[in-house]
Amino acid sequence: MDISTGHIRLSFKFNPITDYFFNQELVLEIKTGSEGLERVTRDILLYKGERVEGSLFTLLFDPEEEKEEESLEVALEISHNYNNALYFYFREEHI
Repeated sequence: MDISTGHIRLSFKFNPITDYFFNQELVLEIKTGSEGLERVTRDILLYKGERVEGSLFTLLFDPEEEKEEESLEVALEISHNYNNALYFYFREEHI
């Protein structure tokens, strides 16, 4: 997607269900606001066990994650550079 449109929506759907969290779908929306990029909606990551530090999904969807700028950079990277969902599956397995 192109940020010049003012809106990015990233949707992750998991089938089969993951071993790490209960969510079967996670959606992140980013818009261009008066102060730059803003995260406007964010699903809450529902862990099956302990919080997973360093996870791509923790960075993007955990409300306790304080790395706002880094999460926006990762979301932009995903939206601009990767169309292959398998990349994220294998990346997550190695984090």
